[in-house]
Amino acid sequence: MKITWILSLISILNFAQPLIPQQLIQQSYVIGITNLELIQGDITQQHVDAIVNAANEDLNHAGGVAHAISKAAGNSLQEHCNNMPIISNDQRCPMGVAVLTPAFDLEKKGIKKIIHTTGPRGNTPHKEQLLHDAYTNSLHIAMKNNLKSIAFPAISTAIFGYDINQATPIALQAIQDFIKKHPTAFDKILLVVFSEKDLIIYKKCLHIFKK
Repeated sequence: MKITWILSLISILNFAQPLIPQQLIQQSYVIGITNLELIQGDITQQHVDAIVNAANEDLNHAGGVAHAISKAAGNSLQEHCNNMPIISNDQRCPMGVAVLTPAFDLEKKGIKKIIHTTGPRGNTPHKEQLLHDAYTNSLHIAMKNNLKSIAFPAISTAIFGYDINQATPIALQAIQDFIKKHPTAFDKILLVVFSEKDLIIYKKCLHIFKK
């Protein structure tokens, strides 16, 4: 009787634990040797060489994905970014540009580097080209540093105000264009979305990889 009561208590306690969202592959494609995987989850929990930070021009990680990555990487990341060189117009990471930093505390999870790129806002002129550049330059800097796997968030959407319905096809096209030009550069590219709403939109656009 005592054993049964203990087992019942354990069962209740386990049931009461908060549910941790599973990070399952929602959909995948293969282009050449590169596996492209759509995942709903936390970008800081991915098993990749590099994760991409949706940064701003000052590399000040105040909100959104940038804040989550900065928190996971520790205080050393922001301190490092504060000392990064100015590239142009008093900006450390202008729109469309990508820069590389250590991963700091995220190295414990196997992430080697963080790639920071600033995408355009929803009302930025020539936003399509700037968004394409953000993805392309992130991939280029990863390839240059022999980072064989990389995870992207939905750059420029959310607080930057770029409609994700418009941004997603541009993002996927930029990735596909790069892979076709550099077919052996990457083993794996992850597209990491947080919400169910964003996941649905990405799924609708993945047909681009079939072209």
